[in-house]
Amino acid sequence: MNRTFQRLFCASVLVALALNACHRGEKKAPLRIAAASDLTGAFGELAREYESTSGRPVNAVFGSSSELAAQIENGAPYDLFAAADAASVDRAVNRGACDGATRALYARGRLALWSRDGGIKTIDQLAGIQVKKIALANPAHAPYGRIAKEALERTGIWQQVSAKIVFAGNVRQALQVAQSGNADAALVALALVPRGEPDGVAIPESLYTPLDQMVVACGDKKDSDALGFLELLASNRGRDVLKRYRLGFDEPPGQQ
Repeated sequence: MNRTFQRLFCASVLVALALNACHRGEKKAPLRIAAASDLTGAFGELAREYESTSGRPVNAVFGSSSELAAQIENGAPYDLFAAADAASVDRAVNRGACDGATRALYARGRLALWSRDGGIKTIDQLAGIQVKKIALANPAHAPYGRIAKEALERTGIWQQVSAKIVFAGNVRQALQVAQSGNADAALVALALVPRGEPDGVAIPESLYTPLDQMVVACGDKKDSDALGFLELLASNRGRDVLKRYRLGFDEPPGQQ
């Protein structure tokens, strides 16, 4: 081997080693999840667990299911979509933005009444003159807003309280409106109600249609990490976390 060729060979080896070292040290792109607002606590915990076991960071964005579905339809690069209802997932699947073969039922959404001092115990009390403002997510695009309105209608007080309603963009924002003092009470996801004093009051399920919450893989359907997160969600550990946040089923949900 002549000296010039030897120098070129050594240089190419050094470049290859450097590139290989860079590749080994390269950080994985975040797993991108679009999730309904009632999942803030549960998915925050599951995301941290998934990051520690897979080595891949999770970037979760929480919002109204209908608005997240619209973002996905318009090309937002999410790997997973966990909605608060089946209709939002169906919409994304029907538009070709998500893989219907991965669609699964994972949680049951329940409604709760929350007031700052804990003094409002029943939904019919919202019609009382002492209640000036009631916060709920906008029924036009938020599943929890839709079932909150349904509960008020079935109770027979919607007409009495409609002028008191403060609409929020999503169910988490509705709770924040009440917590800030800008509403006396809020109809929100039971999963978001902070435990302790004051605790929320679960609304009887006879007054509304509980939300069957669906999840689906989107974007690159071959993303094994996205499918891995779905496996965590369906595992005993995932079900335990969901149950602790009052999103669980008595029995494991099946594929839909």
